[in-house]
Amino acid sequence: TITISSNFFNCYPISIVRIDARANRLDSETASYAAHAVSRNSALTYLDLRQNNIDDEGGVELAKALGKSTSLTLFSIASNRLGPPAGLALGNALRKHPSLKTLNVANNRLGPRLMYTNEFTKKSTPSSGPQLCRGLRYNTVLTSLDVSDNSLGRDAAKSLDNAFRKNPESALRVLGFAGNDLRQEGGRYLAHCLKTRVQLTALDASRNRLGVAAGGG
Repeated sequence: TITISSNFFNCYPISIVRIDARANRLDSETASYAAHAVSRNSALTYLDLRQNNIDDEGGVELAKALGKSTSLTLFSIASNRLGPPAGLALGNALRKHPSLKTLNVANNRLGPRLMYTNEFTKKSTPSSGPQLCRGLRYNTVLTSLDVSDNSLGRDAAKSLDNAFRKNPESALRVLGFAGNDLRQEGGRYLAHCLKTRVQLTALDASRNRLGVAAGGG
């Protein structure tokens, strides 16, 4: 494992297996170099970019590079500043990825976003949760997914339920779904998907305001 400085990704060619770049104040410009490394390095299996300052621009580039990678088995980009556009791109990358086993996007901003472009105009962007979970409908390799603390909303749980029902070959065993504002309706979807996803061995659904009715779905 190599802990790196932000200018490391400027160095080519790169032929190492594991990169640990946690807590380096990396921004989206540096993330574009990281994306280039992922695209060009067929030996890279482990990339940890947690606790940086990567926003949607860098997140989308990394997701596109992830979709092209055939070697990466772990990708962690938790605790950054990713929003719905990055979540959508990650959902697309997740579809039929040939090697990725662990994806950690916890503690970002992948849920719905409301922005004021000026004093009188606001722009609403829907949650990327449904699209992100929809990627599991086609993926048969991923074993661990953490989307905790993104306020994805109840529709993400509905999409997860659909994905599990339509993909009996899913390899997922560990799921982090805490802090996603599922509430009772989302909790019922989550409870229902557990009936079809009996292979799941670990689930974190804490901090979702599920209520007493969720377990009865």
